[in-house]
Amino acid sequence: MSVNGPSCYHGTMSREAADRLLQREAEDGCYLVRRSTQRHRRLVLSMYSEGLTYNFAIECTGDDRLQLERSNRAFESLDKLLSHYQRRAIIKGCYLSSPVVQVRKEPTYSGHERESLWSEINVMKRLRHPNVIRMLGISIDGSNVTMVLEYAKFGDARTYLLGLSHAEWVVETIVDIARQVAEGMAYLESVLVVHRDLAARNVLITAQFQAKIADFGLAVRLKAGEEEKEIQNWGMRPLRWMAPESILQGRFSSRSDVWSFGVLVWEMFYPENTPYMGITDNDLASDLTDGTRLKLPSSCPDELSHLAHCCWSIDPDRRPSFARIVRIFARRLVQNRKFY
Repeated sequence: MSVNGPSCYHGTMSREAADRLLQREAEDGCYLVRRSTQRHRRLVLSMYSEGLTYNFAIECTGDDRLQLERSNRAFESLDKLLSHYQRRAIIKGCYLSSPVVQVRKEPTYSGHERESLWSEINVMKRLRHPNVIRMLGISIDGSNVTMVLEYAKFGDARTYLLGLSHAEWVVETIVDIARQVAEGMAYLESVLVVHRDLAARNVLITAQFQAKIADFGLAVRLKAGEEEKEIQNWGMRPLRWMAPESILQGRFSSRSDVWSFGVLVWEMFYPENTPYMGITDNDLASDLTDGTRLKLPSSCPDELSHLAHCCWSIDPDRRPSFARIVRIFARRLVQNRKFY
């Protein structure tokens, strides 16, 4: 029996490992599907409810359908089985809700793309910060590589903000997300990691409303004493989030990430829009060099607007470091001179 597709499938995993993941999420109804480490190698549905982890063996019927042990209801696929128990209680009063972690399956890679994937894995495996998405592990099956990441219930910040309605609360939320992103980026700055693709789409929001920086596919780690890295000829580029020196000269540093942070602040106020609408990709670099900047709305607090414009200094050395940005947020909050 093979399992294809479901994002909750973790491959072979012990009961103890599943329990640790579920207890850490501690949300009733969170679940994962694993293959048992015991002799029979059965599929198992593990679910958290009211402080306990429950394990249900998934049996294969004679006609190759799936059912939970001691159940008389069989399904054509694992997806359909899980969908059924999201609507019907699997144990009294508790339904399946969301998978405890997000699993990303990569297609077969070759050459530069495969090298880039392993570069991302090598960067992520060393990162440990509350505002940086954590890679829990990888699984290699032939040419397929599966990355197991922390689960972020509310998805990316852009989508999350599009779903909010109360204007005042949205501003407070944006300020808090920006603060958390700055703290995560200050950590990356301290360990010499340049993200190179900081944007609202790459910031994930967890069930605890924690903002976590994700997608390290373009990230690079600087050597000790190295301030920037020059990279040329590298495929698709997030031009509208990039600093002028990155677009024109391929120069990347923590200060080019700071520029992207300013764009991220803007797009959180306009999650439905693309930065620099009306300017073509070909004209973007010259327009930025000539002083064109994004305009923040009147609802954006003056202090935050000023900070964003400091991030967009044409001279990278005049931009604040992320460590300084974190201090700016902390000073305003501690002294009760809030951004909002």
